[in-house]
Amino acid sequence: MARHFVLHLGGTNTGKTYAGFQRLQQAATGVYLAPLRLLALEAQEVLLDAGVDCGLTTGEEEDCREGGTPTWPPRRRN
Repeated sequence: MARHFVLHLGGTNTGKTYAGFQRLQQAATGVYLAPLRLLALEAQEVLLDAGVDCGLTTGEEEDCREGGTPTWPPRRRN
């Protein structure tokens, strides 16, 4: 299985999250890992607002969406 990893590293307030979401929205598949549940929920909202069907899995909940999966790949809504 071939894999390609892109890490966005840098100091505070340098646009890492924004750049990561831009890349993720353009990718055929991807995963966003967040250190906090609230950040994961915010990430899901950003992706859904951008037209990317995606699910969410945390230690407390699982949000399965039609056209998406609790893991990935994301799929564009029509």
